[in-house]
Amino acid sequence: MDETNLKQIETFLSTYENTLKNIFITAEKQHGKGILIVDINNNNNNKCDTKYIPINNSDNFWIQSEDMLQVRKKIETTEEKTIFLCLINNQTSIIIDRPYEIN
Repeated sequence: MDETNLKQIETFLSTYENTLKNIFITAEKQHGKGILIVDINNNNNNKCDTKYIPINNSDNFWIQSEDMLQVRKKIETTEEKTIFLCLINNQTSIIIDRPYEIN
């Protein structure tokens, strides 16, 4: 990943991480464990479009590569309260996880 993409992702996270955390927690309660997909360039009126993909979803998302199968396994086995985000910036994507506490 080049420096520009990394900087854009860091800036996006510093602005939206708390909002994304709340979206993730709500989706996880409704659909079970999964990952929140966010295209950081698809941002309208300071609202980014997100898509939550549960691990029990049978679509091709989880079987597209060995890496995604490993991510799924990590999500399945993580016991701590953790948000999982897939951030997309143009042709670059990065998967991050962050522990959280419910206030």
